[in-house]
Formats: sequence, C-alpha cells, structure tokens
Amino acid sequence: MNPLHDIIALLLPRKCHVCKCHLARHEQHVCQRCLSQLPTTHYHRITLNPMEQRFAGVVKFRKATAMYIYTRDSGVATIIQDFKYKGFPSLARFMGRTMAEQLLTTGFFNDIDLIIPVPLHFTKHAKRGYNQSHMLAKGISSVIDRPVSTILYASKSHSTQTSKDHYQRWQNTRDIFSVRHPDELKGRHILLVDDVCTTGATLIAAAQAVLRIPDTQVSILTLAATPQ
Repeated sequence: MNPLHDIIALLLPRKCHVCKCHLARHEQHVCQRCLSQLPTTHYHRITLNPMEQRFAGVVKFRKATAMYIYTRDSGVATIIQDFKYKGFPSLARFMGRTMAEQLLTTGFFNDIDLIIPVPLHFTKHAKRGYNQSHMLAKGISSVIDRPVSTILYASKSHSTQTSKDHYQRWQNTRDIFSVRHPDELKGRHILLVDDVCTTGATLIAAAQAVLRIPDTQVSILTLAATPQ
C-alpha cells in the first residue's frame, strides 16, 4: 500500500477515456472492459485484407493492417479524439503499446528495421504540441524493440482530410512528404505508423516518399481503419 498514491487517487481519480468509470490501480487510460470491447479487425489473419486492398496496385508494400474498426460512435473514435485533439499524448503511446502486444506473436513485426510515424507539418505540430502518430510509434517501439525515426517530414502543409472525397484526399496529400538523410533508409524495411486509415491517401504519399529510396521496403500499421 502506498498512502501517497491513495491520496492522489482520491483527489485526482483516473477515469477510463471511453466509459468514464474509475480505473483500477492496474489499469491505464482505458479500462479492461472497454479495451476488450473495441472492435478488433483481425486483418493480420487475412490474405489481401481490406487494409491491403486500399494500397494494392497503388504503392508497393510488404504487409498492412489496422488493429480496430473506426466508426464515429465507437470507443475507438473517443480514444482517437482524446489523444488527437484533447492533449493526451500518453494515451496514444498506451494504445501503440497495446496493439503491438496483441500483434507481437503473429509475426507481423518480423524483419522490421525501423518505425516511422506519418509526420505532421511543423505548423500543426507546433499547435498541437506533439504528433499523435509519433506517440503511437513510441508505444510500438517499447514492445518490439525497434527504433523510431523522424527522418520523414512534411515538406508542405495540407488542409484537413475531413469531408474530402477519395480524389480530393489524393490531391491534398500528393508530394507533401520528404526524407532527410535518405542514405540512412537504404536496404531497410520500414514500418509506417498512423492513427486512422480512411482512403489511405496520406499513407500512400508517405510510402511513396520512402520508396523513392532504392532497396527500401514498407509495411503499414494503423490503430484503426474505417470500414470499406
């Protein structure tokens, strides 16, 4: 027993981001009940799964998956809204660690050399204070013991993807990413990480920037994906 911990818990009770119930001492950010009810995709078990179908024939990739199905009224949406817009970067890191733990024994991370989060333009990063995809990547890194790199950066700003159709999203993200020190990526298998995949336009642009470097391979992982 830690009296100081008990006093802090009494004055500043930790609550689940989804159901708002008080968290047990062993729980972090999301209670076990809500975590167990998040709609898992199981895409990693499917050949040419719906995530991979988004990229097939558009960009060369090794494998792609998303952990959860994203719908606006789901617990996943609440979690993403909180870590993306309400100042909870540690929640994103927790979710990165959670999905990596679930995928660790599946072989999905085999041969990965480096984790690269999809970057924010520096103006958006400065406004938010952090990149939520970077926090997800750091959570994954803590489980699979691979380094995280910010070698990929957004060289051009782009407007929000919300309310844009597939073609508009593609136009909005075309050629917005660049790579610093490209020689550092040669011959490496990169895991691109983002929070949500809808049409895949942003991830395609990120993958294309990486794949311009010779002898580079890309796999893709997002916390969630919208249903097709």
